[in-house]
Amino acid sequence: MPNGKMTEIEAQYQRINIFKGKHNRLVYYRPMLKKAYQVTKDDVKQIQIYHYRIFIVLFVSLMAMVITDEDLLLTVGSGVLTLGLVEAWFYFFKIRSFPAQLNFTPSNRIGFIQTHLDESYKIVNIRIFSYIAISVAAIAGAFVGDYQPLYFFGMMAIAAFGLYQVGILIYVQSLRKKGK
Repeated sequence: MPNGKMTEIEAQYQRINIFKGKHNRLVYYRPMLKKAYQVTKDDVKQIQIYHYRIFIVLFVSLMAMVITDEDLLLTVGSGVLTLGLVEAWFYFFKIRSFPAQLNFTPSNRIGFIQTHLDESYKIVNIRIFSYIAISVAAIAGAFVGDYQPLYFFGMMAIAAFGLYQVGILIYVQSLRKKGK
């Protein structure tokens, strides 16, 4: 990391708790367990899949809800089963194959805001407009469509998340204009 600046790849890795350890080796750090494991660049994609497991579970649950015509038991059951399978796959098949890294503490860890400050302002602007478009589409869809309350609140949650992200990204742009 020359001059304290982090490359885009390093910032992406830190989002999924991968840091550079001794001899520039990649180290996957699990903050809840305070354990670290040496990984290779080939392992990064599989760690990303594990890191985004909640989105996978939500996707499977939504698909189950659509397919089973809103059967709540099957929807929740498929989500729990998917989460269990992803957790078991990662713990029993992946994490055990990684060599443990002893006495590792992540250094030069950056936060969420700093990660966005290190990105190009154009990329941040594109994200702002994308989240605005998603929020507007979700709000319009919620009010125009004749949805049941569950779908309506789901659409409103999507819109709220998008507007929350817009707020954070606008804050990042304001920090950038102030010169921080």
